[in-house]
Amino acid sequence: MCLFGVSFPYGELSLVAPDGRLDGAAVNLMFHEGELEPLADRLEAYLKVTPESNEEDRLIAYKFLGIIHSSRPESRLKGESYFYQMLKIAPNIELVQPYVSDRIQEVFQNVKKEYHKREALTKLHDELGRPIELSDSISEPVDKKKGKRRIWALVGAGAGLATAGGVVAWYMTSDRGNKKADPQIIEVEP
Repeated sequence: MCLFGVSFPYGELSLVAPDGRLDGAAVNLMFHEGELEPLADRLEAYLKVTPESNEEDRLIAYKFLGIIHSSRPESRLKGESYFYQMLKIAPNIELVQPYVSDRIQEVFQNVKKEYHKREALTKLHDELGRPIELSDSISEPVDKKKGKRRIWALVGAGAGLATAGGVVAWYMTSDRGNKKADPQIIEVEP
């Protein structure tokens, strides 16, 4: 018997294809046949033995482990953990598996909502939970290069205004700016 095989009345089924990847069809078959405990055991063993498996294989394993464990009250937290691991790989994934109860869908949606909430917080706080300095926009951290460009733009604009003010002041105080009519006495005869 293969390490990841399971005995069915009609023969042995391995969860691992000859190329070492997880066989999604075999996982689906076990799930639909109701072989949930053996499936969970083999998927957990697969994840332990192949920690560097590809994303698709881990998504399959995390999805089914999340569904199986979330269906039982005593292992619901473990199911939530598997859903969370699945969301770390594919944050916008949805459960479209047939035969998934509304309760499991609700557990998954709650985990997904919490995952996205935590991800948003990590963008606003460092690893110790301290707020990250923000720019004018609350949602984006300060870009140091943009901040320096803004300062130089303000300095340049200020220098331009100062120069323009100096030119206006010079013009107004010089002979060119003070062209007044010479007072002439004009005598008018009665």
